[in-house]
Amino acid sequence: MISILTDADLCDIGLSNDAIRNAVEAGLIAQADGSALAEPTSVFNPTPGADDLIAVIRGALPEQRLALVKTVGGFSGNAAKGLATNPGLLTLIETDTGQTTGLLPASRITSERTAMVTAIGATRLAHPEARVLGCIGTGGISVLSTRYIAAALPLDEIRLHGRDPSRTQAAAEQLQKDIGVPVVATPDWESCMSRADIMIDGSALPNNRALFPADVMAPGCLLIVFGAYSSLPVGITAHIDRLVMDRWVPDGRGGLGPHTTSGEISEATLSALIGDVIAGKATGRHSPSDRVLFCHRGVAACDLMLAQAYLSAAAHKGLGTRLAL
Repeated sequence: MISILTDADLCDIGLSNDAIRNAVEAGLIAQADGSALAEPTSVFNPTPGADDLIAVIRGALPEQRLALVKTVGGFSGNAAKGLATNPGLLTLIETDTGQTTGLLPASRITSERTAMVTAIGATRLAHPEARVLGCIGTGGISVLSTRYIAAALPLDEIRLHGRDPSRTQAAAEQLQKDIGVPVVATPDWESCMSRADIMIDGSALPNNRALFPADVMAPGCLLIVFGAYSSLPVGITAHIDRLVMDRWVPDGRGGLGPHTTSGEISEATLSALIGDVIAGKATGRHSPSDRVLFCHRGVAACDLMLAQAYLSAAAHKGLGTRLAL
């Protein structure tokens, strides 16, 4: 039997922040301790000359006898069409038999997983007195990340910067209304990041561009980067004391793609995996003055655990469709 959930089902279930965090942290721990399998992500451009991409993510939790194959897109033009910019499908497969056991839309799960990993990084790696958050990007994942962080940390100010000033202002006003923390729309990267304790780069760049102003990396700050491309300049290692990742991926893509390709960053540069920090096996920062860079590329086990949480909640509430194929 295959359990099928729709976007409407996921919305009706509405997992709590705690439930999402628990599922995502379990996936990160499994990835760090070796109990999860993760295959290299395959990425291709379906339309030559366009910035769109489709990624295929594969992984498994052998102890649970479950594997995952997820296709997820990066279609920035979808925002203007009222569509998710990260459409896709998540497939759960029973490893004993190869039978498909679940089909779920990937957009919401990908957004919640990515935003929650960002928030987990903030809560686990930020300076204890961190109060100012700067966020590049006004898309769904970036803003959701700030919501999760604001729910977990006592922030005094949030700054937003995006390519479209009017959209940035609207996003700032709505976010402030929703969470009750002052939110400022800023005109550029430097004004957004300068003197910020926690910095998020969710810019969703269409290619590698060194836009991040490295000289804003003050003692004690935390920089979190995610996405398919990098905004970090060459020589970023001179501005950080600790590097934390969700998994080591030397494929030349993501926030550290150019730096792994050039040899500036290698596995030896890695200070810790976030899953080990969560489990208490590693330290995120050694001192309050450490400048920490947290780069996350995505862990299939987190998608799998979150999908399982949704399927369990759906069964409890009588939602979804069961089919025998």
